[in-house]
Amino acid sequence: HETLQQVRTAIANNRSIVIVNASVTGSGKTLANFAATILDGVPTIGVYPTNELIRDQEAALSKHLNADDAVRVDSAQLEIYKDWMQVRSNTEAMHSIMADWEGTKAILTNPDILYLMAYDLYGFSSRTNMRERLFQALINNYPIIAFDEFHLYDTKQVGNVAFIVGTMA
Repeated sequence: HETLQQVRTAIANNRSIVIVNASVTGSGKTLANFAATILDGVPTIGVYPTNELIRDQEAALSKHLNADDAVRVDSAQLEIYKDWMQVRSNTEAMHSIMADWEGTKAILTNPDILYLMAYDLYGFSSRTNMRERLFQALINNYPIIAFDEFHLYDTKQVGNVAFIVGTMA
């Protein structure tokens, strides 16, 4: 409840906050992270250190959101999206996901994929300004970014998160 209230207040005041939820496993951190999504429809990006955690959280959210309201973006899903959307790069696939699924309430991914796409480091994008367009979509469309299970992030993932947050700030 406290997390939800802090998020609602921050959104109402158009300010950024950091919430560190150090509750034990199984205590409801995921539901706390996505409470504003579930109850208020506020779009959220959930960032997890492993694909297994992404799938676990997707299953947990499926009890509270419609199937179309949560999109899993891990390496396997990116390949499916690229084929389906007929685009060449993971960056373009992510941009298409964010543009085409307007109204998607939850995107579940990992810090490495988010970082590589956000900065177009895959290097396959034929479109100009893709990096800027993705950041604009992140800032405008997803006011909550939940970095979950942060204690499991490796050094590279922590660096990626720091760079993303610093750029967004």
